[in-house]
Amino acid sequence: MKKRCFALLLALSLLLTGCSPLFDLYSAFRGEYTRPDYSDGAISYREFQRPYQPRVKYTAEPDIEYVRPDVDGLCSTLKSIGASATGGKAAAADIINQFDAAYDDYVLFNTMGELAYLRYTRDLSDSYYEAEYTWSTDQTTRVEKAMEDCYTTMAKSSLRSALEEQYFGEDFFASYDSDGVYSDARTVALLQQESELQAQYVALQNDPAIEWNGAVRSVSELLENAVTADLYYEVLGAYYDAYGAQAGEIYIKLIQTRRELAGRLDYAFFARDADNVDYADAVVLFGMEEQRRGLNGGCQYCHFKSCADCAKQDGLCAWDAVDVGIAIGSAVSAAADARVDSRVMFSVGRAAKSLGLLGEKATLVLGLPLSVSGKSPFFDRKPKK
Repeated sequence: MKKRCFALLLALSLLLTGCSPLFDLYSAFRGEYTRPDYSDGAISYREFQRPYQPRVKYTAEPDIEYVRPDVDGLCSTLKSIGASATGGKAAAADIINQFDAAYDDYVLFNTMGELAYLRYTRDLSDSYYEAEYTWSTDQTTRVEKAMEDCYTTMAKSSLRSALEEQYFGEDFFASYDSDGVYSDARTVALLQQESELQAQYVALQNDPAIEWNGAVRSVSELLENAVTADLYYEVLGAYYDAYGAQAGEIYIKLIQTRRELAGRLDYAFFARDADNVDYADAVVLFGMEEQRRGLNGGCQYCHFKSCADCAKQDGLCAWDAVDVGIAIGSAVSAAADARVDSRVMFSVGRAAKSLGLLGEKATLVLGLPLSVSGKSPFFDRKPKK
């Protein structure tokens, strides 16, 4: 079960790490980005100076009013913008003004979706936000397809160059010259299936109860009142016994869905490596917390003039990779001495990083699956088709 859970995490990275073109990152105002100085600790959200004008005014979460977005209107507007761009009568400035207003509605849709998710997961017994969270996840694929179709249509229009020059940026439409993610019906169906499985898993966590000493008790209450570590883990064990099979079934379906998505989105090696993790007996993670060594001009392996320049440009110290490599090399050597098969994997580390398994400060993470069997599962591998 543990191996399958980690295989899920690996497959999950496909949609969590930004490896696929599922979402378009956009800013109306472009400029050189300088990473904030975190040396004195966290920076206040209010004080942080962004390199662009934010579209949404800062508002404390409890003060945000949830409003169900008009998805029909948004999708209709995006379709109309695409038609106007190819119609030959509208000017680039008109298309930009229409799109800018529609993008505000797009941001609102995503903001309300996140808000519904936050409030539902905070109180899993809240039926209102459960319904809104389910609705927003169901609508996400539809909205993203409408946005992708709009981009693709503008990319094929005679206004393409003018739109890039005046608004989107150089070569913005290059990624829309071929078929998009949402042009394939099977991919869309898989994304919708993924959303449904996620919703099922969240619903499964809705105040679970188990039979305890002859009575049905809340798991959260039992864990909160556990006076010893042994009792705490005994409650967890009973919880896993009661819900493990059902959760496992959802996990397996989610793994299958995301592995097929990996192939369709041209990340087949993630699916291949997930198979390797399935056969592994354990996985060791290695991570490095970003830091500067102060070598400055005596190093420059990062291609910057100094450590300060590297930090300013949001670069990565080359010594981070060197140190992680030394640690992994020692681990692989120790495993080989014990006749344990292993293979260093970027994909495993990237999945772990996206899920925060080593904490937010680990900027460079690699994984080392381990196997004790008649033949190493980590070689003679073929990428999944």
